[in-house]
Amino acid sequence: FLPEASSLPDYSQTATLNYDVFANQGLSNSTSYLYGYQVGTDAQSATTSYTQITIANFTTDIQTRMSASTAGITYIGTKPIDVMFQINAGVADVGGNNEQFDFALYKNASIINGSDRRIELDTGEEGNVVAFALTNIVQNDLLTVYQKSPTNDAFTLQNFSILIKE
Repeated sequence: FLPEASSLPDYSQTATLNYDVFANQGLSNSTSYLYGYQVGTDAQSATTSYTQITIANFTTDIQTRMSASTAGITYIGTKPIDVMFQINAGVADVGGNNEQFDFALYKNASIINGSDRRIELDTGEEGNVVAFALTNIVQNDLLTVYQKSPTNDAFTLQNFSILIKE
């Protein structure tokens, strides 16, 4: 007796989003991750309250169970997971001395506690900031990056990248 073809398991990547595959059976595992980066540079407006960064040309080289858009990174998997969410960013075109720039990681429009980082630069200096957080995500959670300048200064964002890894 052979089962009907319609009752056979579906081993497509989409069908396995609900399962953990531990043995190497030639199937993709259920690890979730995303790597994306900025192409070029992007001017960021001066703001004293957190606003989402704007990137005109963002490229994702790898995305599994994540979907990138201008709104941010959406988790499209179905099981709750813990992820490391990390950014690397360059700050340039600073116009004055003692200018401060804050970056923070957000989940569903709320700051992830402990993820905020500050950089202070003078005229002509360039600096880098790394921010990261461990957080739990569920299906349709939105991960984003925000910036503000307590000294109300604009800057140019360069060499920006995001890594999200289960």
